[in-house]
Amino acid sequence: MNEVINTYIPIVNTFLCNGCGDCARSCPVDKMPRNPEKTILKVINGMVNILRPELCEGCGLCVESCPQSAIKIVLKE
Repeated sequence: MNEVINTYIPIVNTFLCNGCGDCARSCPVDKMPRNPEKTILKVINGMVNILRPELCEGCGLCVESCPQSAIKIVLKE
């Protein structure tokens, strides 16, 4: 089975991120049945880390949920 690679990637501004994890909790890909290999966003040591940016579907829910405006979705070059 081939994995679909999307054209969007999430970018976190580490200066604005407060590590609350709202973005990770809002991500529909991360809400799929728990599979650590399919996790895009995860809070590690008080900071949101982007683990699998290629799985991002570009929905923007993480952007909408971030109270610090610390995450954005961009087209992959």
